[in-house]
Amino acid sequence: MCKRKINVSVPKVYNETTVNAQWVYYELRKLNVDCTHLWDSYYVAYTVDAWAEILIDVIKNMPSYVGQEFDCDNFALLTAARVMERYSSNAIGIAIGDSPMGAHAWNIFITWEDSEARIRFYEPQTGEVMELENDQGYKIKQVIWG
Repeated sequence: MCKRKINVSVPKVYNETTVNAQWVYYELRKLNVDCTHLWDSYYVAYTVDAWAEILIDVIKNMPSYVGQEFDCDNFALLTAARVMERYSSNAIGIAIGDSPMGAHAWNIFITWEDSEARIRFYEPQTGEVMELENDQGYKIKQVIWG
């Protein structure tokens, strides 16, 4: 067996809370999302300030947009993978649906604000966080969260 020493930088640890998958499912149903793939029994929620730091970290050094080769779905997948990898967290999922630009993929995550969990959208191509009340024309058809 080969043993190698691997240098791993450990990211900052954030205070977090969890919400159960049933809460996530019902919140998504309020948005008329019929197809949900919720692969865990609970999901992590971070504060808005923690999310700001996490998202700034994970979007560093993103590849450039290349139509059909590295586009919206790739940005959403890579953003989610980096959160999972760097923070050992299932706190972010992938939303697939329609946007003002047409068929699209983006991220979805849970914040903990004022002792309440809330779902937010994240557009990894622009860095914009959107509240559900101000969704700017985004309509989810499917969610993959695990």
